[in-house]
Amino acid sequence: MAMEQIKRELQALEIPFDISGNQICCFTHIVNLAVKAGLIHLTELCVSDEELDEGTRALVENPMYASLLQGDHVKCGHQLAAFIRDSGLQREDFEAVIQKGNEEGSWGTDQDGNPIQLCVVGLLKDVDTRWSSTFLMIDRVIELRLAIPAFFKLDKYQSYTATHRMSEEQFAILNNIRLFLGLFDVVQELVSAEKTPTLSFVLPMYKKLLTMLEDLKSVLLEIASAISSSQTKLQGYLNNACSSPAYTMAIGMLYGHRVPALCLPGL
Repeated sequence: MAMEQIKRELQALEIPFDISGNQICCFTHIVNLAVKAGLIHLTELCVSDEELDEGTRALVENPMYASLLQGDHVKCGHQLAAFIRDSGLQREDFEAVIQKGNEEGSWGTDQDGNPIQLCVVGLLKDVDTRWSSTFLMIDRVIELRLAIPAFFKLDKYQSYTATHRMSEEQFAILNNIRLFLGLFDVVQELVSAEKTPTLSFVLPMYKKLLTMLEDLKSVLLEIASAISSSQTKLQGYLNNACSSPAYTMAIGMLYGHRVPALCLPGL
């Protein structure tokens, strides 16, 4: 391990070096771990605890949502997107369905009474090692969900309807997951947009993300415990980062002597 080699060489020079205190974690990697923790928890929700928190109580009061949530909706979205993208012909048929629906006004009207126009684009595949691709896949499925039933009404695809059909309730759950993942996407884009070294921005972004997730739990009560799983993962890495001199130095250089309280251990 490189850090151990560095430690040995510095110790030979009688220079103290703490491995855990000098590690800099990849922000994108930590976000990926936090997202995975939340998504895994979604299909493991328990509604039989004696002491119910607010989120669990919301599931108890909405048994249909709780039952539907036991299914892996991210996986369903993945399989749906994979099928429609399975061949060039299927992709062309899907885009043709969108185009025809736009021309005929098949998608209904918006709040202003104007015909809804869908973008003539295909669905996206996700990659397991890139959480953002999962968000983008779900986002595109939700964006084009009106065209999906029309696609499966085509004669050549009707036999696949039962396998890939998603109800409005399932789309609603998938949309809630999209809102959840959307917060991670916003924060990651903020960090990625910087053209200067971003180490000093990481701790504030951790804190900002934790706050936004906490606010979201009051809106999406049914998946609040899954959101908490992501928060726990993030908080653990935030605590580790707060003990690293590298982060403290970076923030100190940015803010001078006014080091924000969020970089103090335990906060």
